[in-house]
Amino acid sequence: MSADLAERIEALAQWMFEAKHLVVFTGAGISTESGLPDFRGPDGI
Repeated sequence: MSADLAERIEALAQWMFEAKHLVVFTGAGISTESGLPDFRGPDGI
């Protein structure tokens, strides 16, 4: 890992730690990629 990337990751981690609130926006499919059932899939609701 480059030093620049490590510095950026450290800065991001510090911002997240100091934040009062944190919101993460993800795209469709992030849950299914993690192994959670799909809402409209065969095992969904």
